[in-house]
Amino acid sequence: MKTLSGPAPIILMTPRYPDDFIEKNLSGRVEMAFTIDSDGKPTDIRVVNDANAELAQEAVHTLTRNMYSPAYAGQKVV
Repeated sequence: MKTLSGPAPIILMTPRYPDDFIEKNLSGRVEMAFTIDSDGKPTDIRVVNDANAELAQEAVHTLTRNMYSPAYAGQKVV
């Protein structure tokens, strides 16, 4: 039986929240889908749902700086 392990975060950066949003007490949410490559880097990043283009841009930028341990099936990276 193969043991599966999902990707796990190693480095998680926090997106910069725009100053003008803070001043105006605005909030928003960005949903993204992405793949973790064999090196642990996010690829194929897609914004699935966003409240604001500025928030989405910052979220994508931040996600590209994150790092994950890749998923394994047994001892093979998948």
